[in-house]
Amino acid sequence: MTNQIRMQWSRLLCAERLGDDRYMPQRNRSIFVQDYDRIVFSQPFRRLANKTQVQPLYENDHVHHRLIHSIEVASVGRSLAMRVGEWLCTNGHIAEADVADLANIVQAACVAHDIGNPPFGHSGEQAMGAWFADYFAKGSPLARAVPEADQRQFIDFEGNAQGFRILTRLEMYPARAACGCQRQHWGHLRNIRSRRRIGRPC
Repeated sequence: MTNQIRMQWSRLLCAERLGDDRYMPQRNRSIFVQDYDRIVFSQPFRRLANKTQVQPLYENDHVHHRLIHSIEVASVGRSLAMRVGEWLCTNGHIAEADVADLANIVQAACVAHDIGNPPFGHSGEQAMGAWFADYFAKGSPLARAVPEADQRQFIDFEGNAQGFRILTRLEMYPARAACGCQRQHWGHLRNIRSRRRIGRPC
């Protein structure tokens, strides 16, 4: 018989903001909705309009860029999470009030999922890595100034890790965990490779 791991939903849906222990929930606007708004109004999210998707040659002048894609993904993710949340509620795993919270968490994670990726996705990552590998191999004075261990950060550029870095360390409020989103959103960002622990669980 397969062992089933029971999800600890009280911890997964907790309302604790990263980098702000004094945060108090608001009755008219949940922390999860605030996170979505912070991401949508951030400069990194707006810059997604300048990043193209991998796409065929269209017969018109419409370009499907990553900002449009991220909004579409967030819409689909929210709808799927609502259905999952309703199932969890019906089967007694979460409270009825948690259904909307689950949907809002997934929506915010979806809208941020491409925020650190370069144009053209993995092809863009590979192009950047190849350029830096060649640059460091030539051994210019500037290249030699970068420690060898740090050079791998450029050669093995990973867009999801960069998105994690943008949201937690670089943008909006760097002294307070950047955009200061709620803890659970970081766990929903896919394929993050980070050695630094950003906070304790709720």
